[in-house]
Amino acid sequence: MLVAAALSAPTDPDNAWDLAVSGPENDHPERALCRAAFVADAAWVRRLLADDELLAGLPLGEDERASLAQAAGL
Repeated sequence: MLVAAALSAPTDPDNAWDLAVSGPENDHPERALCRAAFVADAAWVRRLLADDELLAGLPLGEDERASLAQAAGL
């Protein structure tokens, strides 16, 4: 899930580094589809991020939490 969230992040067209690494948004329609899937299941992403017992064996850093939240539109 973390990889899917990170790879679905939109590319900033004004950021040369972002474009060089990820390519233009138009070349990767799968990103928008992945973001749509996260948004459709945002309630589950919210529950996952709030479940400390579930995450006890897999501590998420703030960057990882932010990536999941951003992908889900939270």
